[in-house]
Amino acid sequence: MEREAMPWWRGSIGSRLKPEMAKMLRDYSDISDDEIEEHILAVRERAWQVRPFPCLGQFGFLLLRSPTLPTWPQIESRVKEGATILDLGCCFGQDLRYLAASGAPTEKMYASDLFGEFWEISYDFFRDRSRMKARFFQADAFEATSSLKDLNGQIDIVLATQFFHLFDWDKQVELGVRILELTRPGAIIVGYQIGSLFAAEVATTEDGKKGSPENKRKYYHNSWSWKILWREVEKKSGIKCTVQASLKSLSAWHSEKEDYDWMGFLARGLEFSVVRE
Repeated sequence: MEREAMPWWRGSIGSRLKPEMAKMLRDYSDISDDEIEEHILAVRERAWQVRPFPCLGQFGFLLLRSPTLPTWPQIESRVKEGATILDLGCCFGQDLRYLAASGAPTEKMYASDLFGEFWEISYDFFRDRSRMKARFFQADAFEATSSLKDLNGQIDIVLATQFFHLFDWDKQVELGVRILELTRPGAIIVGYQIGSLFAAEVATTEDGKKGSPENKRKYYHNSWSWKILWREVEKKSGIKCTVQASLKSLSAWHSEKEDYDWMGFLARGLEFSVVRE
């Protein structure tokens, strides 16, 4: 399918570059204001050739949402004190870069994505190949025997942004159990994702429209269903968790209206934290 036919393709950045990301690209990556836009477009083009994800098509990777989460001050403090952190489904790892720009050490940072090309591109995006010491794992998060097994029981903080919503209910339960295997007691799992006013499983086609049951199925949560999901994760893992979640208007995420209209009027943003006991 041609990119222009996809509901999430945007030809220009428009107002999607917010002051926080512009500042990080200037101060952390040493990119001048005159070259920022051209730099972003070139990086997006390279990444689009890897996979035409909505977060790339509509410049979602420019929106630093994680630092707005209620748990972020705690996360930043813990990382600066030496906690281990894993960015799961990291794409460019922009949240890890935000922490690095704030002065957090990167030696205990980890990142993982199914597509290793994104992490390679991230070095050029942030111009920090010599400074970013995070260890990257190209791995399928569902495979217990993948390279991520090296981290089992070692992670204090897991960033799981825009990740769970890619899968159906059963796969999300499986993912929750796998994440808990990576963590140690007291760990926190935080993130945000597309949710729904009324929780439901939907089938989508490649162009993002509703499809037939044989197409890819995804489960979009509200805060209630998210907590129920984690009760099932608890039963399967034998690990107790404290779960918090809230729905947000997608406009509160500073998205352009055209960037979420195609998702339907029930679409919301779900922000969550899960603390392992």
